[in-house]
Amino acid sequence: MLSSDVESASLDQRTRLLHNNRTLDTTSDRINRALRVGEESERIGASIITHVSDQNDQLQRTADTLDDIDVELTGARRTLRLIWRRVITNNLFWLLIVIVEVISIAIIWYVRWGRFII
Repeated sequence: MLSSDVESASLDQRTRLLHNNRTLDTTSDRINRALRVGEESERIGASIITHVSDQNDQLQRTADTLDDIDVELTGARRTLRLIWRRVITNNLFWLLIVIVEVISIAIIWYVRWGRFII
């Protein structure tokens, strides 16, 4: 009986040891998979950070370009306003010349022929 109890205890201990080894192997496999997933996540995260940094640089360059365009448009608006003022001034000047010429022609006509008609 004693031998049977020892064998039974030894077999029970061996069974528990094998079960514990399988549990340890399963746990190790899970930990290794988790580590691989973590490493892959880290690589993906690093790639995303690189892309976001590149996009940030591109957005900054775009903002700088838009600022330059805004400055250029402001200068163009000033130039167009100046041109418009000069066009209006020139038109008013030509209108004044035409009015003076019409008045001059009317005076010359009156002096030359208008006295005889009245």
